[in-house]
Amino acid sequence: MHLDIVFKAFVGVLAAIVLVGSGLGIITGFSQAVAADNYMESVSKVIVESNYNEEVIDKCIEEAASNGYTLEVDVDSSVKAGVKSYAKIQLTYYFEIKLFNVKQQKVQTKIV
Repeated sequence: MHLDIVFKAFVGVLAAIVLVGSGLGIITGFSQAVAADNYMESVSKVIVESNYNEEVIDKCIEEAASNGYTLEVDVDSSVKAGVKSYAKIQLTYYFEIKLFNVKQQKVQTKIV
């Protein structure tokens, strides 16, 4: 009789641990996505404010690499006297949930 109670308690504790662990894993994965979104907004603002300066873009690419991201910036100049009109920014990062062994590459693209 007492072993039945011990077994039920053990299963209950094990289920609670799995639920908490999976919840934390999912929250961690989504926090990675939110961090990438915030980084993309920050980088695009810096690039626009620098008037698409190549040195600033190179520094942003280096900074992205040090943060674990891959950043690609393609600046398009208009035909009128080489005026820079917009840039296509592409940020690649990984969305990871370790408990479920999920690791997926995500790409965000923005035109500024």
